[in-house]
Amino acid sequence: MRVHISVDMEGISGVASAADTTPGAPHYEYCRELMTAECNAAIEGCYDGGATEVIVNDSHGGMHNLIQGQVDAITGFTSSSLFNLISAGVPREDVVLMPYAKYGLDLYGNAVIVREDTIKAKPDMVRGFVKATIEGTKALIKDPQAGLATMHARDPMFDVALEADRLKLVLDEAILTPEVKKNGFGSVVPERMVTDDLRSYGAATLDLGIDHLHDRGRWKNNRAENSHQPTRRRERKMQRFKSAGSAQKFLSTHAAAYNTFNVQRHLTSAQSHRALRTAAMTTWREAVAAA
Repeated sequence: MRVHISVDMEGISGVASAADTTPGAPHYEYCRELMTAECNAAIEGCYDGGATEVIVNDSHGGMHNLIQGQVDAITGFTSSSLFNLISAGVPREDVVLMPYAKYGLDLYGNAVIVREDTIKAKPDMVRGFVKATIEGTKALIKDPQAGLATMHARDPMFDVALEADRLKLVLDEAILTPEVKKNGFGSVVPERMVTDDLRSYGAATLDLGIDHLHDRGRWKNNRAENSHQPTRRRERKMQRFKSAGSAQKFLSTHAAAYNTFNVQRHLTSAQSHRALRTAAMTTWREAVAAA
């Protein structure tokens, strides 16, 4: 018996808002996990019921939402990518980690980012948030099991064993390191302030009083800066917007469309590329017709 399953993200148990089902939304990745878990449960049920073959169609949006393990290499945060692969069934011994810092690209990994207007309007709230972050980190280091238990109480799908391994990796590689013990958690060593020629960097370092230690040049930080090119292109197109609010509205809409059409051509075959482009154009035509 052959079973065909068409799975959409809306209607999945735990997906409370349609806004969270859009790529780039705050809870989109979590909704992908829920969608994949429910689909896998349905597949298991089909096989238990006598099915000999199950064919699944991802029918949400651009149709590339289900989490799969069909890649040779990925870039991402070690603390997330490694354990996402393990949870997808990839043996730990098959994964080779290549940290940026060990191959010539030093990056900072811990920061609390706050809008300048928020700092001015609500300084006490910002101080309280930073203090809570520091105290929470200290408490987690002191009693990791308590932190894991708290997360499991908030989220029943929380895999305690997997997350315990993730936490140990983060503590060993990012928090309880000789550099952190010497310089402080999340601190910036001025001698390592290397950026490209974007003028706002100079203004920031001047305000911090470390401009004499700021090393910048057009190609100085090229590998890191290239990751921002899509946003930079959008910024150039937004120069005549009347306000930051209207520019942000454009960014939000453009990001959704950009993600639909950005199919990472270098990672797909010609046949897959044509299929993804066709799906993207179909989604676009439906969106335009609905508007």
